[in-house]
Amino acid sequence: MRVCSKRRGPGETATQAAPGGWDAAVSLAEKLRASVYGAPLLDRASFPEDHPQFRGPLGMSVKTISDRLTGHDLVVVIGAEVFRYYPYVPGDYLPPDTELLQITADPAVAAAARVGDSLLGDPAIAIELLLDMVTDGSARTAPEPMPRPRELPRTPNSPLTPPEVYAALSRVRPSEAVIVNESTSTLAQQVEWLPTTRTGSFFATASGGIGWGTPAAVGVAPTGTGAWNGRWSA
Repeated sequence: MRVCSKRRGPGETATQAAPGGWDAAVSLAEKLRASVYGAPLLDRASFPEDHPQFRGPLGMSVKTISDRLTGHDLVVVIGAEVFRYYPYVPGDYLPPDTELLQITADPAVAAAARVGDSLLGDPAIAIELLLDMVTDGSARTAPEPMPRPRELPRTPNSPLTPPEVYAALSRVRPSEAVIVNESTSTLAQQVEWLPTTRTGSFFATASGGIGWGTPAAVGVAPTGTGAWNGRWSA
């Protein structure tokens, strides 16, 4: 698969690709030494956010995403839109000389892509096939891990700020907990303090939706494994 194997600085961005795609996505990123980014307004997570190759959220505006992808000559978007934008900040959709390949099972998502080429197919199967086709990228320099300053005020605020809330939750969250989060404006702080480390353990709205979290948590709870009290709504 020359388009991936011979690139100097590949990048992946993914949401929930398909059931069973988590481990294969990790193997593909590690084989390519690719930087991996969370999709804008993430509604599912399909890559461990504590992995050293995870570079954090991609951003939400045209300019922010383009700036974030600077240095990559190929971007592979797996199971995600190209891209969700909010708010509007003008800029180039991609940096100069950067190519984009989208892999999606949804023709409408492919048709809505503002830039790049789209491949229709099952994302999880595509990842498995790519894993066998690409050559090892060990000659590339591995990306730097996502910075996590995790700075808190010396004196707690009242009410607590989002970082303080996530910091508190990070100390008490059970390892098997599933998080349902409607606070889209604080997702970057959640990734910093409460990274998703297991498939199927994070759910969000992919947009604004005040009051969505509590009923969504009730709906998510009986669909997974473990006790009811393992589901949190934030």
